[in-house]
Amino acid sequence: MWLMNYKYIEVKGGGALSPSSIYAVYSTLPHTIGFPLEHLQPMTDQRESSKALLREYLVGLPAQSDFKFTPLVKEQLRQTIDTFMLLSKQDMVPQDDNHYHVGRPCARKFLKGETCYRCLTCGYDETCALCSYCFQPERHSGHQVHRSIIQRDNAGCCDCGDPEAYESPRCNYYWGGNRGGDVDELPGQELSTGQNSTGEVTTPQSFTPGNSTAEGLPTAQSPSAALPISDPDEQFLDNFLDILSVLVDYLIDVSSHAVASLVSPQTPSQVFRFSETSALDPDYYGGDDINVNTYALVIYNDQLHQFRDCVQRVRFATGKVVEFAEMVVRRCEKQGYAIVMVSDSPSLLLKRQTILRSTGLVACIRSIRDVFREAMCDEIAAWMLDLSKSAVMQISISLRNCFARVLLSRHIDGCLHRPISVSKDGIMLAPGELRYVPFQNEYRPPELIWDIPQEIKDECEYEDLAAQADGGGSSYTFAASRLQFLLYYDIRLCRLSRLKLHDTFVSLLVNTLRYKMLVTAQFLDIYEDLLTLFLSFDREPECSILPILTTQLFTCPSSCASILRHGDEYKMVRCIDNYLRLGATSSAIRTPYSLNEDGLLSSSLKNRKWGHVFMDLNYIITRNPDSQCIIYFLQCSPKIVHMFSLLQSRPVLKREATKHVEYEFTDYGVFFNAASVMAHFGESIGKVLNRLDDDHLTLVDGSFVADLIYRPLIAKMIEATFQEHEYLFDMSESNAGQPGKVVEDQEDAVRIVSERLADGVRRRYIDFDVLAGKVSFLHPLQANFAWILETDRGINSPERVRRVLNLIDEEMKMDEEKYGVYAPGDGMKAIFDFPLRTLVLLSQIKVGLWVRNGLSVRTQMNIYKYSGLRECGFMRDLFLMQVFCAFQPSEDAMITLTKRWGLEPWCQGAFSACEYGPQHTPEMAEEFALFMINLLTEDFHLHRRPAAEILDMVIERELVHALCFKPLNYSQLTAEIPEHMSAEKRFFIVFEGCTEEVPNKNTETKELKTYRLKEEYYSQIDPFYIYYTSNKREDCIRVVKKRAREASKKLQTPLDRIVLEPKAVDLSDSPFAGLTNIVCSRTFVLFIQNTIGYSSHSPKPDTVAYNTDGLLDLTLHLLHIALKLKVNGNFAKDFLVNSSVPFQLFIMLTDERYAAFSPKIRAILHIFCHESGLSEDEVKVAIPQYSSTMVVPEAHDKAIATHERKKRLAKKKRDMVLARIRKQQQKFADLNSEEMNVDDDDDDEEGVQEKVVNGTTEYDSHSWHFPEERCILCQMTSDSKDEPFGIFSYVAPSNEFRSVPCEDRYWFYKAFSGGSSLDVSDAKNNTGLASPARSYLSQIEDESVIGPGFPNCEKSYNENHSVVTSCCHGMHFSCYVNYIKSIRSRQVSQITRTMPEDMQRLEFLCPLCKAVNNMFVPIVYSRSDDKFHDLFPGEIKVEEIAKYFEPSFDKMMRYSLKGEAGSSKLALVKQELVSYVKQKVKPGHWFVEDDTNTVDVKSNTFIAMNQAVGALSVLMLPFDGISAIISWTIESIEISLRGVGHDAESVMGRDVDSKQVPLVCSQLSGQAVTYLRVWCQLRDLIRCTETATSTPERYNGKGFLTYPRRLLGLVRIICTDDSLLYDGESYFKMLVGSEALHCLDINFQKLTALCYLRHVQQSLLKVMAVLQRNGSRLNASLLGEMADVEFTGDIKKLCGKFVNFIGPDGPQIQPNLAVIMYSLLVRLVTPFLRRVLIYSYIRFGNFHPELQPSVEMGTLECDRICRFLGLPALVDVVDQLDDSLFTSISLGDKQKLYDSGIPYPGPIGLISLPEKINTFFTKLYGKLDKNQQPVEPAVCLYCGAVLDMQSSNYGDRYGSCTMHVEWECIDSDGYGVFLVPRNNCVLLLGRKKGTFIESPYLDIHGECENDSKKGHDLHLSARKYEELARTVWLEHNIQNRISRQMESQVDIGGWQTL
Repeated sequence: MWLMNYKYIEVKGGGALSPSSIYAVYSTLPHTIGFPLEHLQPMTDQRESSKALLREYLVGLPAQSDFKFTPLVKEQLRQTIDTFMLLSKQDMVPQDDNHYHVGRPCARKFLKGETCYRCLTCGYDETCALCSYCFQPERHSGHQVHRSIIQRDNAGCCDCGDPEAYESPRCNYYWGGNRGGDVDELPGQELSTGQNSTGEVTTPQSFTPGNSTAEGLPTAQSPSAALPISDPDEQFLDNFLDILSVLVDYLIDVSSHAVASLVSPQTPSQVFRFSETSALDPDYYGGDDINVNTYALVIYNDQLHQFRDCVQRVRFATGKVVEFAEMVVRRCEKQGYAIVMVSDSPSLLLKRQTILRSTGLVACIRSIRDVFREAMCDEIAAWMLDLSKSAVMQISISLRNCFARVLLSRHIDGCLHRPISVSKDGIMLAPGELRYVPFQNEYRPPELIWDIPQEIKDECEYEDLAAQADGGGSSYTFAASRLQFLLYYDIRLCRLSRLKLHDTFVSLLVNTLRYKMLVTAQFLDIYEDLLTLFLSFDREPECSILPILTTQLFTCPSSCASILRHGDEYKMVRCIDNYLRLGATSSAIRTPYSLNEDGLLSSSLKNRKWGHVFMDLNYIITRNPDSQCIIYFLQCSPKIVHMFSLLQSRPVLKREATKHVEYEFTDYGVFFNAASVMAHFGESIGKVLNRLDDDHLTLVDGSFVADLIYRPLIAKMIEATFQEHEYLFDMSESNAGQPGKVVEDQEDAVRIVSERLADGVRRRYIDFDVLAGKVSFLHPLQANFAWILETDRGINSPERVRRVLNLIDEEMKMDEEKYGVYAPGDGMKAIFDFPLRTLVLLSQIKVGLWVRNGLSVRTQMNIYKYSGLRECGFMRDLFLMQVFCAFQPSEDAMITLTKRWGLEPWCQGAFSACEYGPQHTPEMAEEFALFMINLLTEDFHLHRRPAAEILDMVIERELVHALCFKPLNYSQLTAEIPEHMSAEKRFFIVFEGCTEEVPNKNTETKELKTYRLKEEYYSQIDPFYIYYTSNKREDCIRVVKKRAREASKKLQTPLDRIVLEPKAVDLSDSPFAGLTNIVCSRTFVLFIQNTIGYSSHSPKPDTVAYNTDGLLDLTLHLLHIALKLKVNGNFAKDFLVNSSVPFQLFIMLTDERYAAFSPKIRAILHIFCHESGLSEDEVKVAIPQYSSTMVVPEAHDKAIATHERKKRLAKKKRDMVLARIRKQQQKFADLNSEEMNVDDDDDDEEGVQEKVVNGTTEYDSHSWHFPEERCILCQMTSDSKDEPFGIFSYVAPSNEFRSVPCEDRYWFYKAFSGGSSLDVSDAKNNTGLASPARSYLSQIEDESVIGPGFPNCEKSYNENHSVVTSCCHGMHFSCYVNYIKSIRSRQVSQITRTMPEDMQRLEFLCPLCKAVNNMFVPIVYSRSDDKFHDLFPGEIKVEEIAKYFEPSFDKMMRYSLKGEAGSSKLALVKQELVSYVKQKVKPGHWFVEDDTNTVDVKSNTFIAMNQAVGALSVLMLPFDGISAIISWTIESIEISLRGVGHDAESVMGRDVDSKQVPLVCSQLSGQAVTYLRVWCQLRDLIRCTETATSTPERYNGKGFLTYPRRLLGLVRIICTDDSLLYDGESYFKMLVGSEALHCLDINFQKLTALCYLRHVQQSLLKVMAVLQRNGSRLNASLLGEMADVEFTGDIKKLCGKFVNFIGPDGPQIQPNLAVIMYSLLVRLVTPFLRRVLIYSYIRFGNFHPELQPSVEMGTLECDRICRFLGLPALVDVVDQLDDSLFTSISLGDKQKLYDSGIPYPGPIGLISLPEKINTFFTKLYGKLDKNQQPVEPAVCLYCGAVLDMQSSNYGDRYGSCTMHVEWECIDSDGYGVFLVPRNNCVLLLGRKKGTFIESPYLDIHGECENDSKKGHDLHLSARKYEELARTVWLEHNIQNRISRQMESQVDIGGWQTL
């Protein structure tokens, strides 16, 4: 290693290495990276010498490395840079674990998926964010804290430490553990004040670059890292500046000639010219820039093309294999570029380039020198990023300032030639110098000089360009800084280089507070150029520097104020105005659209990136704290207004009246998006205007500040309204062949006409018909005008509003020649006519008048009215109409409304004269009535409120009207609310204030929270809420009426008798109070009168049938509102009394047809007659038949009450009679219950009938019945007795069978530290776990973050065994055969579809539940009669079993297998086995001929059984039999039930009998019991068939062992073969494989006891072997804590057994070791006993637990099972074990014991996951190298590996997850479970198929956030994670989940993807 240490390298005289000695050190560098010393020119200036050496090294490295940038060259380059920087390798170690940022901003970058915190109480606004380290809850107690998940990369950084974001409090990492003199408990910490924690004065630590590991220097693990230390010496800082300047200059010099990536050369000469002109200056760099005539074809990522298309192009261009093409494309995707091929023939490469570019791929040809140098630049960028994370930069503010100073200083050009002048679309892409385009001739800002200290400007040689350009109109060049060049050349760099530089800028530049304002100034100086490149040329806009810097710089309040004073916001607005018109951000750029002034360029509009500028402008104006700067900003209003006008009245719609439109307009989304962006900017303008206090509402000359925007806005609205538009491009040559390039078409200019109307008055109105003219949804000018009117604090009275409206007339008067003759008020009518047209258009579309225009019109209506545009579009229109009606004469306003709605004839009673036709006319009248209700009652925007409160109130209204119906969970609630509103940062604050959680008692969904509206908010409900649909309005009316009924305590009152009171509207404090006067008009009364008349008469002959109830209901409510409003005058006395409306209503009151409306009519008439000031005579004139009893509600209610009381009495009598009849029916049924009793075995499969005989109770068994013949296919019973019926099953390997990794301490403790009983829930078991052991496991899990995963090493601790599952659905065998044939034919016909079943594996889907199966298992038994209590009659002693282990029994068994005695014994066994099965087989299904002992091969039952056996032979693992499958299946079920308690919460969702005993058998599901018993009968049938047909004559002399002989042999080896103990043979497997032999006096209980004792012996031997082998490596205290089971036996005897085991030379055994051994033994024996109990329960279906010994919870599970089965207690077995078993065991047998492994005794589950998903990103993912970070990380829940879900290795045809489960993970037979953190879901894989399911991570509302759009903090739900492991993995449902999802997918291209 040549790496030097700065402090300890001795050179020439023993001095430390310094800049003056680099010359000497340089000679020591390897020749591969250095040059001979004689090439160097001696220099006296050592600083210049250092820079010259480095420059010479950089220019010569490509040639020295043969232009091959290998990993070795890469490493040497980095080492050389470190050497010149005087930094060691330790100095550059990233400090990812050190979160201290003493005295500076944190600036930690947020990663996608991690949690971000925003304290709205402490922060300046909602943009201020904290990372998970800086957010310390104790500092934000009681604050409004918003938590969210970062949804994208490049989402900003932590603002802790930024005084303009969080002034106070700051976190402990900022204060270094010391805040305000209070010392936090951080051991070893020293204070920044020079005192330690004891108050003693200390010497500050010294900075030692190159020795960061020296004693005393802060490290990432030391709390002292928090301390500020003394700055590095001046010599080091100078060298740092010099070397970094050389590196950055080199990076800029190389990038300045990299323009070929934007505009590639097209000829060989251009290729050569690009290569030669990129040479570096040999005089400046001190050496020749050697070049070669070898070139590379390079491809660039453009984020547009599909991966497959790129691979195809690369294959065509290179002619190489697909693996090579995929490698190139993946490299391009990851790095941003990749070399496709290298050649010395430019012509050849140009041809290949043509192939690549034929589909639009970005490719160019570069010299290999240029490619090498760009790779060097990428490594330099990576080094700079590492420097930003290193210890030296983290702890030294001086170095951070130096770094910023280097970048902000001027660049020194080291290129030999100027860049080639290359332009595209009129834009210069390779300027030699940057240019400044002044704007001061258009807008004069208050200040031309940036508010930056002159000292900083001098340091960086910065000149204020605006001051230099003052008075000049043309652009000019300037000496740009390094930062400006890097920003300008950003799009030329590859993706990785860009990202590295961006992260460096944010960390070391933007967040260096001293230079932050200068960064802003330099950035804005070239903002226009950067925006041009971003909008037009950036291949990877998501990697652009523009959004990153603007979100950091433009959110700083001081910077925003300086920007507004400097006037750069005008430049930004001008850029967008130019871009939308010209296609370029500057008017100086010549484009084909340079003449366009008012047209909208559609290509620019579709490029939505321009919307980013509006986000920047929003930041600037809303974060600005200076009121005076708001006034400066408003001076830019003319340009802003002109920009808004580009979208005014575009696009236009014209109704298709006669035929359907041929092609629907599909680009409306682009226009709506643009309108939304502009409207939200207009809203921001209104909000900042609202912040002006009274002192700033007027200017010095006395004029209003708001006029700065009112006047240009009004002028532009008048111009757009009255002036005919001149079309420049539609017919011009410049637009020939490019139709629609410039959108100029807009609504026609208004035409005002004068006409004498029906009231006899001549009035002027706008002549326009919405049905016939051109209309548009979008009017940004009017929307902005509405925002300003609402938020202007100067408008505090009607007079002030009138003043603003008079500006319209003033503007028209100023330019009479342009607008012609006009009358006062014409301008107002014209401007306000556009929002009125839109409202009418919405209603016409709603009723179906625009159906011929296609479906897109209705979609546009929904977007405009109900989505994100509603507040800035639809609501603005309604508000403007309210303003219009408030300041127009009532009659004029009402006539204007009815004329525009086309209802003027309607108001005259000429219904058929309306232009809508008989079908739509009443519908439009109904829409108009609803509009009038909204107009009068939607008063939210009519009151003067602070703009800051409006958002909260809007959200509150939305919540109230979404939650008023019923409680909802969070997802349901947000589905009812527009997405843009629920995404607001303040939404959660309002949500918490309005709602309360509903208690959830459902244990299955206890995490899911449901919310209801707080009681105090119900008073705000308005059934006529403007965004309600008609259905919701009706539902809300019912809710309001119900609450009114409850409040009145008249619960018997029908809802239709309750009157809905109008919303109380009080506009007395509003400047728009005149709105309510609109009801005081003749036209309004005529509308009411004629609408009631239309609704109360039968349809006319010329009208179609129309239900008028809705129209009448709305009209009555409108009238009710009008009577309740406060108006100037008396509506009832002055207008209503002179109409026929009161008389009409009274007549309807007496008409039964309108009984449903009578309460409402009565309430209206009551107000009219008794509350309107009318005398009785006046009332009788209006209503000649008036009667107060008909009108007064109280009097009528009494009459109704009497009638209702009579009805209730009649109903009560009827109910009494019916109850008497029901009682008599029940009595009759009780008397005849015996005759009417029906046997119902389905309800009680195992019921027991008791009868008393001689005073004792006997039990008649009701046997367990096998599934009946319910064929799910034919739904019929079989006609043939020989037609077998069966169920489906699935046989496949499973991987949950584990042994304990005894060498791994974590897994050993985890395996044995759980509870000693497995039928206790995990939560209860954990409470008993000793704290040290729990702490140890938690510590390991915290360090691992994910996992630890189960070991996957050469010594496998995981096994695969075949198990059975089944859905238990069945069919006839013949139906099954036909079904399989149909599946095969379906797969042939759908070859392109990914099938969920694999026929090669015999798979098929259940037709009913779509579960995967691969076998048909015939059922030949009808019921199970074996009584459990007969097989386990009583307790058996150890002595009774011990005799079977004696040699005499072995001798007897040998004798039984030989000679005639053996033959007779075998005959008895055969007879016993055959008779046992035969008696259970259903009639007609026995296929063995008793006489000949042969099989009837034609029997369908035999064929079905033979088919099952054949399938088993294919599906089973080698050497497995059916008994092995059953045993492994039972073990699998037992494993899945570990940790499941007997309480209601644990067994929720399982079919469990509450009367069952607290044992594992009671936890079995009915489904598992069914298929296990079916498989046991299949095993019996196979055994019986073999036994019955295996006669001596048939197999004599053939070496075939018959089943009876094998059975006897198995029983013998169980009893006598001790070698099985050491080999690790499973005695449970042998139990399942054997049978009771009554002829040998071995019943099933004895057989069970034999296997039980053998298992105890084996387990104790294994425990001893492990303790002897690993005892020294285990922690004694942790091991001692496992001794949690009391051993009541002989401790000395057990210790003696262990002494005998380890031998006489072993250590002394302490008594507590016996308790440890026994505790471990209990844990090993308990799973075995659980399996035995399950198997016994399955075998013997007549199960009566009340006949067994009683067991209760509270004792050990193993003791409970032993007592229940009558087996000896474990402690007795241990005491009576023969000592000889543990004596003289050979080393080989001990090794066998150890190697055979210990079956895992504890609950088995998936790996441990962190509590918060954010932990994965902060502690694991974020610390990975950038090149190793997966794009879409997926975590294997078996082993904890982190993979990239969307990638694959070279050569693999499948993804990384699929290959992982196939080859890398623990053996899982291709099945895998993966957590996908970024999408918060779980990926299930099964044999190259898969699907996604819900994640176990839930948000704070208890919901699984699959789409991650809500951005909530996610916490692990232990219940859901356990449910995932248990129900999906352990219960073998992975394949079923996949198959069901795939079967339901319509996509035929493959399985579901993200």
